[in-house]
Amino acid sequence: MTTITVSVAAYQNEPAPKSAAKVLVSKDNLLQLTGALENGRLCIVESSAGVNREALLWAAPDSLKKTLVRVSKALLELLGMRVGDKCTISVPSGTPTVSAASEILLEDTASTPRNISWYHALADPLDLVEYVFPGMVLKDVYHRRERRSFRVLEVDGRADNIARFVMDKTNVILSETSSTTSEPEERPSTPQQPSTPRTPKPTLTATLPFRSAAAASTASPTASPSRTLKSRLAAQPASAPGSPAPKPAANTPRPPPTSIEIDQIDGLETVVDVLNEFLDRFCPDSKSHGFGLSCGAAIQGDKGTGKTMLLERVTKTGWGKVFPIRPFDKLAVIQETLQNAYAERPSIVTIEDIHELLFEDRANRASVIQAIAAFLDANVGPRSGNESEEISTELVSAEQPALQVPQIIVLATCLDYLKDIPESLRQPGRLDWPVQLPFPDPSGRRAILRSFGLPFPPDKVDAMILALSHQTHAFSGTDLKRLCHTAVALRGARLRRRAKAAKTVKETNGDTVVDEQQEEYLTEADFKEARIRVGPSRMDGVDVKPRPVYWRDIHGQEELVRAFKQRVDMMNRPEMYTRWINPFPRGFLLYGPPGCSKTMAAQALATESELNYFSVKGGELLNQYVGETERGIRELFAKARRASPAVIFLDEIDALGGRRADFGDGSASSGRGPQMVPALLTELDGFEPLDKVLIVAATNRPEALDPALIRTGRIDKHFYVPPPDESARRAIFESWTKGMDVSPDLDLDVLARESDQLSGADIMGVCRKAGESVCDEETDDDVPKQLMTRHFLAAIKRAPRTISPQMLQHFQNWSASHR
Repeated sequence: MTTITVSVAAYQNEPAPKSAAKVLVSKDNLLQLTGALENGRLCIVESSAGVNREALLWAAPDSLKKTLVRVSKALLELLGMRVGDKCTISVPSGTPTVSAASEILLEDTASTPRNISWYHALADPLDLVEYVFPGMVLKDVYHRRERRSFRVLEVDGRADNIARFVMDKTNVILSETSSTTSEPEERPSTPQQPSTPRTPKPTLTATLPFRSAAAASTASPTASPSRTLKSRLAAQPASAPGSPAPKPAANTPRPPPTSIEIDQIDGLETVVDVLNEFLDRFCPDSKSHGFGLSCGAAIQGDKGTGKTMLLERVTKTGWGKVFPIRPFDKLAVIQETLQNAYAERPSIVTIEDIHELLFEDRANRASVIQAIAAFLDANVGPRSGNESEEISTELVSAEQPALQVPQIIVLATCLDYLKDIPESLRQPGRLDWPVQLPFPDPSGRRAILRSFGLPFPPDKVDAMILALSHQTHAFSGTDLKRLCHTAVALRGARLRRRAKAAKTVKETNGDTVVDEQQEEYLTEADFKEARIRVGPSRMDGVDVKPRPVYWRDIHGQEELVRAFKQRVDMMNRPEMYTRWINPFPRGFLLYGPPGCSKTMAAQALATESELNYFSVKGGELLNQYVGETERGIRELFAKARRASPAVIFLDEIDALGGRRADFGDGSASSGRGPQMVPALLTELDGFEPLDKVLIVAATNRPEALDPALIRTGRIDKHFYVPPPDESARRAIFESWTKGMDVSPDLDLDVLARESDQLSGADIMGVCRKAGESVCDEETDDDVPKQLMTRHFLAAIKRAPRTISPQMLQHFQNWSASHR
């Protein structure tokens, strides 16, 4: 045994409790004692008075003389030493290590009674300290709005050793000698009587029942192993004659609860039906009893879609006591909450934002998952026949008959069921009932807006709600409420300004009659300003507010409009088409010269069909960092699925889905676009269906697209969008001049004939130039200015011809080879 004698030096800063058992020596001394620079070796510190303690040998991080050693204040007090005293440090022969503690006995340092059990609150502080020794004090342990300190009395029955606390293995026992408790907790015999053998006291394992061996053998091989959570309670003495009857056992359930069902919610009728189907199994007259159904469900949906509202609707039914589990709860708190929920059933356990509770970097994530899984397994609804034997009966007395009505409901919320909830919790019998909360469609948005009871003008209620439902694509219920609150606030500010102005006029001009009836309602201007300030909260980087365009605004594209209408009808009434078409067309490719209403056609599709609209240019998704473009593509399609029915408009798709090399024709696109083709193909052919999502892509360079992207089964409906013909050009001129101050002799036929080789965008530019030329003319004040044929012809003459015959021939050749 190697020994050194050193003097005790003070710490510059008192170490954290985790380092209280460490003795810091110089590196030379560590090498002399252990033969290696190895931290964590077991050593014995002996004071000059002969008191010795086990400790951990550690190399000092700073420069320390060989004649000095640093010891924590806690060890100094136990050794009866002060700074400057000499001590002896020795290392036992061999390679001694610190063993795991089997049992730790603690006492409460406070003299006031403990009204609650502190067993679970001690696990985390002990786990944080890790190395425990008799005499150590755990200060300011917080539990249920109370702070207490606890002193370690013994570790494995000794008062001079050190050991490691291991979660799930080390038993923690609280002494009853220091304070009176309303819940006596087991302790061993006192250390002052070592000669008296310890008498085992009966304990009650009063927590979660877990799967029996038979059930575990039939469980999925991927399921997490169960974990036992113990709350050790001392056996109570028998009641004396005439004394009050003992309270019923904590695990005795109350009488079976009544039926549970939530009322319909405007805009969420389908979701409420699905949730009520789950709640049906908890009704006494349900036909689902006896099939071993789970007591857990998961409500998934984006932020603001109503997950918290649904939880509140269920908890406010009064079916059972509510036990919430919060994202910041520690493992011991979670276990105690589940234990209390079982003891006080019927009960409802809510886990809001379970993805925040089970985040990937959580150190004890697996233990939390196991605790929840074990609780769900223990509370599977009673099975019929011999299957009921698979349920563990640790908490159910053998004399009690099996309950016919499940007594516990577990409801969790998440953003994405498949991504946020681990696979082991999605297995049958656990959180196996997902409830999808989609973004509201236009009809749902109308119902939500109507439910707010806003002060609309009585004669414009329907018209304003209809217009708002079309102007709030991809808005969640929370977004709509925020929009309406903003509009109401703007209305209030407007009325205050008006009242102030009226007061000023009255003071200046005397009494003035002001009609306030018309001004007290919400106006379209209020909502227009509110929409500028409030947008969809989860659609960053995506255009979800298309300009209102209608089929009547699309000229010369009758075949395309008819195909769009039919495809939307397939989404709304699939049963009418599955007899002849299966699967339905997945995507449309619009190609042609620039400025020929490809984008307008997609906007009209979204407006007329009341589909949520997602518009992205191919180049906007490209990102210089590896993997970011693929992530952007995945998020775009995920958003569209959540907001379905929806249309994704990929403008300039050639920038994203360019042709890859080695297709046999020697051609390939440059840039990063070809690298993104696999990501697009994965979304088009992925496991997650696109039944309610329509893809519309547009390009001016169809020959640059990857053939795999536009083959049958993907974006396979190809439509050539040519420049407008003469009748279409006349319709464009006629549509633009409506409401304009034009001359009665304006000849639209001449304008249509002279504007050959102009695209629709070119014609709009011609109309703008004609209007500017009228504004620039100098005329007599008595002669009104009007748009005349000559203004348009002059603008047509100056307009550049962006569409050449060679360009048209190129598109016609490609169209002939890709019918």
